[in-house]
Amino acid sequence: MYARNLALVGAVILVVLMAAPGFCQGVPTAITYQGKLTNASGVPVPDAAYQMQFKLFDAEVGGAQLGSTWNKTVNTSGGVFTVLLDNIQSSTLTGDSVWVEVTVGTDPPLPRVKLSSAPFALRASDLTLPFTRSVTTSGIPFAIANDGTGGAGYFGVLSASSSQTALYAVAYGSGNSVWAQNAGTGRAGYFQITSSGNTSNALYARTNGSGTAVYGYTTGTGRAGYFEIMNNVGNASNALEVYSNSAGDALYSHTIGTARAGYFQIDNASNSSAALYATTNGTGAAVHGVVSAATGRAGLFQTTNSGNSTDTLTATTIGTGNALYASSTNTGDAVKGYNSGTGRAGYFQIDNSSSSANALAASTNGSGYSVYGLTTGSGSAIRGYSTGTGRAGSFQINNAANSNDAVTITTNGSGDALYASTNGSGYAVNAYTTGTYGAGGFQTNNSSNTANTLSAVTNGKGNAIYGITSGTYCAGYFEISNASNNNPAVRGSTNGGGAGVYGYNSSSGNYGYLGSEAFGVDGYSPLATGSGVRGYSTGGSGRGVYAYSSGTNGHGVYADAVGTSGVGIYASGGSSGKAAIFRGNVEIRDESTGVTVMELGTGLDYAEGFDVSESQAPAPGTVMVIDPDNPGKLTVSSKPYDTKVAGIAAGAKDLKSGVRLGAGQFDLDIALAGRVYCNVDATYAAVKPGDLLTTSSMPGYAMKVMDYQRSQGAIIGKAMEHMPKGTKGQILVLVSLQ
Repeated sequence: MYARNLALVGAVILVVLMAAPGFCQGVPTAITYQGKLTNASGVPVPDAAYQMQFKLFDAEVGGAQLGSTWNKTVNTSGGVFTVLLDNIQSSTLTGDSVWVEVTVGTDPPLPRVKLSSAPFALRASDLTLPFTRSVTTSGIPFAIANDGTGGAGYFGVLSASSSQTALYAVAYGSGNSVWAQNAGTGRAGYFQITSSGNTSNALYARTNGSGTAVYGYTTGTGRAGYFEIMNNVGNASNALEVYSNSAGDALYSHTIGTARAGYFQIDNASNSSAALYATTNGTGAAVHGVVSAATGRAGLFQTTNSGNSTDTLTATTIGTGNALYASSTNTGDAVKGYNSGTGRAGYFQIDNSSSSANALAASTNGSGYSVYGLTTGSGSAIRGYSTGTGRAGSFQINNAANSNDAVTITTNGSGDALYASTNGSGYAVNAYTTGTYGAGGFQTNNSSNTANTLSAVTNGKGNAIYGITSGTYCAGYFEISNASNNNPAVRGSTNGGGAGVYGYNSSSGNYGYLGSEAFGVDGYSPLATGSGVRGYSTGGSGRGVYAYSSGTNGHGVYADAVGTSGVGIYASGGSSGKAAIFRGNVEIRDESTGVTVMELGTGLDYAEGFDVSESQAPAPGTVMVIDPDNPGKLTVSSKPYDTKVAGIAAGAKDLKSGVRLGAGQFDLDIALAGRVYCNVDATYAAVKPGDLLTTSSMPGYAMKVMDYQRSQGAIIGKAMEHMPKGTKGQILVLVSLQ
């Protein structure tokens, strides 16, 4: 049984031996077919001669056989074979698909393989040249179609001395002389002059009637007309030039769809010319935009390149009139500047230093905004800049009955809604009201916006924010109205030596400051009973004072009592409450030396620090006894029922101590009470929970008490886990020296 593996050849190779282009006689009627034979494992069959049968069908499965059956003796080389299927009649290849079926020896036929489009070129033998024919029909007498990537037809006059037309089409009816249609993505028609010395038009259209000389029409998404100059060096002509000597428009563009009536674009990034340039020597407008509908714009200028920093619209005048004058008698904007990039949506400038006029003057008698600025980018929606003595911007409401804001500034971007800067002695922003509402309001409505609602920066010696009131309310007020917001209402930070937040009361109230370079919270009061820092909370789970430090060695709260009888921290609990709750280890240090004398942790034993006689500290879990040769020191146990037993080295299996005395000052922490993992030897007797344990002959190990009389004064504690006989290791022990 053989399997054909065509993938190893790369593809089925179908070669049609065709005549050279331009000749249709004597086309060979044969196909060269190449494949590869392998066994079921994909290994090429041995090189030999094989009996093979070839048939053509009009379907992959079933269908009808096309033409003859070829029985061939085929020789293979590395499994690869090549066979010639000859004497194929062109009438055989009438359909769009032809499949070849191969049978090897007496095996069942192999799966059919579809032939490529090349064999169908055999039908070219049916056409002889020159070809001339006349027919009377309502259909199309001559049609050429190509399903491949090549052309459908080629007409050429190759003689340079010939004045004949390569393709001549004439129609005496109402139809088109030439109709070009493309259902793909290419052009429906293409006209080109390849001779650089030819001054004729690539396309010349002329009419003596009332119709259009050139009419472009499309029902798809492409252009109805396209004009392009490909020579970017020596050609300075216009890609399209329209000229009229009549009273009509030189260029009239009309659309009844939703797209633009006209579109002008420069694709060359180095081109600094205008995409649309209009000039007039008369008294009319160079560009006049009119809209007769209710919602459309009379004009729109837009920059869509995010890297373009040039103005979308620049208006300049050297006369006495306005550089830009826009008027609207409807509800739409007289001027609307829109920019989706990083440049300005609008820019107004006066270069004459003697001019006292406004660079931009906006006035409204309606209910809308005099000036409305909107940006979705990172630039300013409205930016006023002055190098003279006038204001960079002035917004004023003169109607006392108007309850709207004099200025409303909104941003959906990451920049500031209002950014004001001054190099002079005046205020960057001066908000003033004689009414009953605020002089200024700053608000962020985007819940995902992390920027500051109000950001004030100064490089001078003055205050970035200065609040003063001569009334009865606060000079400054900061409030968080969101109950789920856990951030401070006021947060102060400084990179200098001063306080992050400094509060001062010149009357009899307390004096205090919070936040300095050294301390997260630093409170000070000169009064005998005053509070440096006072926190007050009436909430059920509220915090009077909350201190936080993210530093590696920082302190959430640092209290230092320098008075002789001072108390660093004084905590008092309610009748059923607690004076203090600590989460994490608690360390107590010596007042004079700062050495740790006690540490309260999350472990399960009580441990004290001891020095040992060994040069290296024994491992955690080791049983230790008093060393009679070195007073005050301990050593590893080495005999059974030793009444000098002192405890167990703490910390085995990472079980920490709950209480540590002298932490870090001695060689070893010894568990004297509580639960700790201990070395136990069960070589001679199994250990079960509740068994008393004493020292053993194995150094540093405990064992089960077998002689209760000898164990008096030598008991370490009780086992809390099993240990089988004949084993040794570490088990949990309740330390209780007896």
